[in-house]
Amino acid sequence: MPKAVLLDASPDGARTHYLHINVVSFLKRSRFPADYANVFAQGERSLSADEAHAFLLSEHANGHEVIPVDAGCGNPCTRAADGCTGFQYDGKGCPGHSAPCSPE
Repeated sequence: MPKAVLLDASPDGARTHYLHINVVSFLKRSRFPADYANVFAQGERSLSADEAHAFLLSEHANGHEVIPVDAGCGNPCTRAADGCTGFQYDGKGCPGHSAPCSPE
């Protein structure tokens, strides 16, 4: 699966940021079930529209405003060795890391 990344040329060097989804915006603006089916995955299995909707409601109930698009993002982050301080579910998302993305 391709990575969704944003490269930032900040004054202290290029950083790689991973994209996120705003949970409330997705719930408000997406058509059910068409926009939910095969958008989210658990491991290698795509979630059904009902499973995806339940997942988003659960994330929102846990206070998560945004969720990561990339499976490697989280808190703690799998890229901590590259300088990532962990995904921020409060709306800020991925703080980025200094190392370039490795192709998969």
